[in-house]
Amino acid sequence: MFKNYRSFICLMLFFAMLINYLDRSALSVAMPILAKDFGLTKIEMGWVFSSFFAGYALFNLVGGYLSDKYGAHPILAGSMVIWSLFCGMTTLATGLSSLLLIRFFFGVGEGPISASSNKIVYNWFPPGERAKVFSYALAGVPLGSALTGPIVGMMTSYWGWKVAF
Repeated sequence: MFKNYRSFICLMLFFAMLINYLDRSALSVAMPILAKDFGLTKIEMGWVFSSFFAGYALFNLVGGYLSDKYGAHPILAGSMVIWSLFCGMTTLATGLSSLLLIRFFFGVGEGPISASSNKIVYNWFPPGERAKVFSYALAGVPLGSALTGPIVGMMTSYWGWKVAF
């Protein structure tokens, strides 16, 4: 199926980015229904969105350090486990406080993806292919964001916001 292992790595990085941005963007689409359920004000909704990015920004920095120290593969794998768990835990939120905490740790999980993906491309691909490979992987970002609206919108309309997470 793949000419070599590096093609598979490129494809997996694409899907990691795609899923990363589907997960990340889901709250934006589901927020009107979620906010109504929890009685959130617009200011509180802003706090919820910002709590994700606080964890994300912090662990962008930590992710680079950890990828250099322990290797990019285990950091990326661990990151995916953490963000998947906290994405699913969004359904367990009972109000503003728990939502802020869950979203913060969701951001912590997603933070290392850029640094670890860059390190994987640097380690596995020759210099003449790195930009091309990373552009393929990064194509998952806008595609994930573009798919979120229709997919999460339909899910929340038919089955409620929790199904989207």
